[in-house]
Amino acid sequence: MTLITDIDLAQRATHSKITVHKGSTENILRTMPKQRDFRINSCLELKTAIEQGTFRYLPGQAIHFDNEGHLRNGQHRLLALSMADGGESEPFIEVDVISGATEDEIETLDQGVPRNTADVLAMELAKRGIIIDDHRVITATGRCMMLFDTLMTNDSNTATRIGIEAAIAGKGSAGVTKDQELNYIREHLNELIPAAKYANRGRGDRKDEEASKVPLAPRIAGMVYVLLARTTDQTKALAFLESLATGEKLEKGSPVLVLRNRLKDNPPKPRETALLTLKAWNQFCEGKVVGQTKLAAEETVEITNMPQTPATNIQIVYSSSKTKKALREKLNSQIAVSA
Repeated sequence: MTLITDIDLAQRATHSKITVHKGSTENILRTMPKQRDFRINSCLELKTAIEQGTFRYLPGQAIHFDNEGHLRNGQHRLLALSMADGGESEPFIEVDVISGATEDEIETLDQGVPRNTADVLAMELAKRGIIIDDHRVITATGRCMMLFDTLMTNDSNTATRIGIEAAIAGKGSAGVTKDQELNYIREHLNELIPAAKYANRGRGDRKDEEASKVPLAPRIAGMVYVLLARTTDQTKALAFLESLATGEKLEKGSPVLVLRNRLKDNPPKPRETALLTLKAWNQFCEGKVVGQTKLAAEETVEITNMPQTPATNIQIVYSSSKTKKALREKLNSQIAVSA
């Protein structure tokens, strides 16, 4: 076992499967120059994975140091590790390390020089004679569902708080490679293509074709479509999705109508929007009449008519803004120490 403290981080080299303990993160983070703002959901997801022992070592997903030994890539993983609680043992992760990286190498990390997942997917589909303009929504929805499925399958206690929020973030995940994303999307195209078409209704060139625009961000609409398409009552799921898109023939007190009005008059943030939509689905299935729609702090949302298997027995907790604020304050404190 090679520890990161055994490496000359300013010396040009590539190191495989290096162990990083929580105790060594403080000195490393202190060297970190100003980088892009951290993503709260990524840190929260990674912190939980480390604490639960589900953080995976993935060859090629390296953290980078420049020729002065300063951390230049990998801040989310190391920040998450610095905050993780290992109980009686000190938490650690295993990562590849590129030390002494040149500025040219570092500059390519965040510039998106390589083709992104959506670009590769569009080329692959074109080779198969499938020409669609939904490839970006397919990719965004696929990324959401990959995170959701992975977390929900691992440990329901971990997933209840993290799964939906990590999925809704939809901005990729540290520790997940482009190849893994593509493999998931390839395997789930039968789910993702109709989901993306639904999500894009009434958008762009389709405004003349279909006046009914789904009142959700595309990746959220796509994820909700996939989840409801997995339920046992397809007739009811299609009726809900169509009513959500069109708003037609909805009576006063309909959960769908109340949801549409809330999304129009006072749009919530993406994670709350997704949970409110799933809550409206539950109320729709139960035939409830409602006057308003909201989520209480730490409210649990289960998805009605979902097949009861370990991978899909979904129970989602809505984390309060207070919980989010507390985590953000911890991260800001860590960054202040690192400055």
